[in-house]
Amino acid sequence: MLTYGIALLVVVVVFQILKYSIRRKRPVVRPESKRLTSRLTKAEHGTFSMPSGDASCVGLFCFLYTAMMGIPTTYIIMPLVMAGRVFYQCHWWGDTLCGVVIGTVVGTIVFTQFEAWAPLARLICGEGTFIPEF
Repeated sequence: MLTYGIALLVVVVVFQILKYSIRRKRPVVRPESKRLTSRLTKAEHGTFSMPSGDASCVGLFCFLYTAMMGIPTTYIIMPLVMAGRVFYQCHWWGDTLCGVVIGTVVGTIVFTQFEAWAPLARLICGEGTFIPEF
């Protein structure tokens, strides 16, 4: 949980910096679509599209879950989240693809550098805390 929490914090910081640096507009909601888009796009009004934060988080989750548990079928979730964000007209396909790449890269860095910050985790959580060896 600590690994995922730290990685999630890093992902949120990265995609927020990129969103406000790139400043790409969200797709215009087509009036003929009778979906939940009006509620979703109103909730995200004033924010930018590139990269997708939801796709970043799912990329991170799928990578860490697969790396730690060894269950690669979790990657099935990734295209479903990406398609959902495009279907509800909140993002473009490129936004979601960029988000997944960001989440996967951050997950890889955090997972491979686990030993470097494991002592900090023991300090925060206590000496008797079980921290797995990878």
